[in-house]
Amino acid sequence: MKKSCLILILIILGMGLSMQSCDNNKSKVNLENKADSVNYAWGVYWGESYKSELSKLPEIDYNILLNNFKNYLFSEGEYMSIEDEQNVMSEFFLKYNDMIKDQTGQAKMTPGVDYNKNDISAALGTFCADNVKNGFSDMPCGFNSNMFYNGFEASLKGTKALFDPTAASSIIDAYSEEVRAAQMAAATAANESNADYMEINKTKEGMITTESGLQYRVIKQGSGKKPTATDKVKVHYTGTLTDGTKFDSSYDRGTPAEFPVNGVIRGWQEGLQLMPVGSKYEFVIPPELGYGNRDLGSIPPNSILLFEVELLDIVK
Repeated sequence: MKKSCLILILIILGMGLSMQSCDNNKSKVNLENKADSVNYAWGVYWGESYKSELSKLPEIDYNILLNNFKNYLFSEGEYMSIEDEQNVMSEFFLKYNDMIKDQTGQAKMTPGVDYNKNDISAALGTFCADNVKNGFSDMPCGFNSNMFYNGFEASLKGTKALFDPTAASSIIDAYSEEVRAAQMAAATAANESNADYMEINKTKEGMITTESGLQYRVIKQGSGKKPTATDKVKVHYTGTLTDGTKFDSSYDRGTPAEFPVNGVIRGWQEGLQLMPVGSKYEFVIPPELGYGNRDLGSIPPNSILLFEVELLDIVK
């Protein structure tokens, strides 16, 4: 998770990230485990980053911003909708370019520029909370919205933070390193397990292994034309993981799938071009010919994919 990618408000304002100090008074928040600390640290980091950039805007009401942020984050109470936020932000930043700036970049009210601080404060709260929801939902240690909000609120107000921005950044960096190390270890273990699986699987009766590493077995051999990479095909298929978990099936949907041969994963591209129309094959696709180390939810990273594929037609 990259901090620069998550703090989208900085992109909109076109300004760099800067960290500021906060009050060393301690809050009553209890950090019971590492996940609590990481979530709280992200809140502090976002709050400090936000505060640095908001200081360059005229007349932001932090109470309105925080109220919208909190209510949107927890889906409770009243808050500005995403649609209204987008309208307010679009209109404001057109006007922002016409405002007078001092040497530090602070925007000053300009005669004739209509500016509703309540609306822009609410919009910024909704904007930030929406990015938090989208950016942290898949955090490996789990997203704790309460801990994040406590850190964000304390940091934005500049009071009662459990630790300062430098400590928050250190916690985030250390956690990111742990996640990367764990992911590398898991990938190494998966690769070893996958190699063993493919080695055993190639000895099954009728299984053929190609130079790329794709394995396939003919269940039924058709007599039609073989598709090329630029053809569009109609197929029925079922996809499962090596543990038997089904992740996709056109049969279950009751409708064949149609797509260009060169528009799917490499294992399918190679396998389809081996099949005459009317055939049914089994594909065993290693991760490097499938989705690699991407996490697709129903398909974990570094997964071997098993497909039964029926080539119904080449679509004209």
